Amino acid sequence: NRELVLNSVLVTGANRGLGLGIVHRLLQQQQQASPRFIFATCRCTDEQSAKELRNLAEHHASLLVVEMDITDRASVERAVRVVDEAVGEEGLNLLVNNAGTLQTGSLGSLSADSMLQCYHTNAVAPAILTEAFLPLLNRAADFNVKLPMGCQKAAVVNVSSEAGSISSVPGNFHISKVYPYRASKAALNMLIRCLAEELKEQGILCVALHPGWVRTRMGGSRAQIGIEESITGILGVMACLTEKDNGSFLDWRGQTVPW
Repeated sequence: NRELVLNSVLVTGANRGLGLGIVHRLLQQQQQASPRFIFATCRCTDEQSAKELRNLAEHHASLLVVEMDITDRASVERAVRVVDEAVGEEGLNLLVNNAGTLQTGSLGSLSADSMLQCYHTNAVAPAILTEAFLPLLNRAADFNVKLPMGCQKAAVVNVSSEAGSISSVPGNFHISKVYPYRASKAALNMLIRCLAEELKEQGILCVALHPGWVRTRMGGSRAQIGIEESITGILGVMACLTEKDNGSFLDWRGQTVPW
């Protein structure tokens, strides 16, 4: 697999699971390939849940742990200022909207609160985040104007799920009904299609990625693939993204997922 070579990347929900795994793998890349800035965000940086992230940052100057509650606009704006100060004129190359929540529920057990919480975290927050970091993404696209579309230039990657694929429901609904999660991920997929249309003129690539059903705290023990396999796959896919992939929905193997 090709390594993901870029100047800067921001990963949300980076204190555990897939987000933490992505940070680990980026730090393990050969020195000339490792990003100059890795911004790893989580809701509360001084909690026990962020301990591993803080320990990593003590040993890697390129890793900056940034406190950001993705559902709080003021918190997001503070994080933007931190990133802006670090990257300067080169901007932010890659925004990975990874943070998410899994709210269960099906007919007979639905609640408005769980539906709204899922929508806020999984669909609304990535929209607000992308809007907030857009000036830095635009700056990166301008700074790398001669580069073709891709993560090395400027890109937004939304970590989505096959559960949000409307045409896949008949094949996987019996595995996990999870109405709130499915609906929120379908909304996230619409967001990436809209972003791809709006931002293509600026040279910013926008893609939805399904990491697989991964054995993490959120994915559970019944999940089909290990976290290392998923991370190897999605980083390899991100490294190879080009203009033809703009607005697409891909899985960790680079295969197209139906909308």
